[in-house]
Amino acid sequence: MVSLVGYNLAAGAVSLTAELVAADGSRAEGGSLVLEERSAAESGLERLRASFVCPPNVAPGDYELVVALAGAGQTASIPLRVSG
Repeated sequence: MVSLVGYNLAAGAVSLTAELVAADGSRAEGGSLVLEERSAAESGLERLRASFVCPPNVAPGDYELVVALAGAGQTASIPLRVSG
């Protein structure tokens, strides 16, 4: 599960992208981020909850999960360990 916080997001559908980046900088092909919940709070704050579906055949190891909100021009990343 991935939790994101945004401010003053546009109304309507939200488009999220995600990719796995290995320690050597290579990027795993495939995978997806599925928006599960979007809730508004006070003063323009919004919380997004999403599930990451790991690409098939990804080698076990340490990665960075890089998440982007389409049109926002910013990304966020967190460490992620893939088990075998």
